[in-house]
Amino acid sequence: MSYPISRRIIGSMLKLRFASVQGLENLPRNGPVILASNHIGLHDPLLLAAALIMHTDGRKVHCIAKWPIFRLPIFGYWLGSVPLYSDRKKTLALVEKKILQGELVLIYPEGKVNYSEIIGRGKTGAARLALKTRVPLIPIGLRRTSPPKKNLAGELLEMAYARLHINIGSPLDLSHWFGKNINPALLADVNEKIMSAIGALAEKKYQL
Repeated sequence: MSYPISRRIIGSMLKLRFASVQGLENLPRNGPVILASNHIGLHDPLLLAAALIMHTDGRKVHCIAKWPIFRLPIFGYWLGSVPLYSDRKKTLALVEKKILQGELVLIYPEGKVNYSEIIGRGKTGAARLALKTRVPLIPIGLRRTSPPKKNLAGELLEMAYARLHINIGSPLDLSHWFGKNINPALLADVNEKIMSAIGALAEKKYQL
């Protein structure tokens, strides 16, 4: 009981950090879901998770975390972090396990913070997981309210004070590709659909 209560409290504390939140009605309150979002700063995993938590009654958001400290079990339990290992297959296997357990997972296909106005092709992990598990994949577009910071100090200040726009899209229909052999060409097609949707929601140009 303490877990969802504490996360709702923290979510409420961060509410002022949302410039706008649209499309919450597209987010299921239960059942497995894959969320695929663009990545605009070190602060956005926390703020995005807070917005989702308040809408899902404290539901945990499992997000891939790059820093080694997030491999500690306490972060996986309380924050829902999934470690990013050098062996990416190991990380994807952990994420797939969470999905099959009915959890909500958040993936950044770009694989890094992207300050530009261009959405690139991104990595295919989200596409692969969506095809294997056939659970809803929901694209999310994020936009800043201020220019990107140019150094680590600026990034840390942004984590404390920055605000952002969150735009949650409808689940993508990927059924056309279900049951087909998952190969690089098919993954590229599915990934293009995912990244194009993210770009439109973030009001950024998608570029192959």
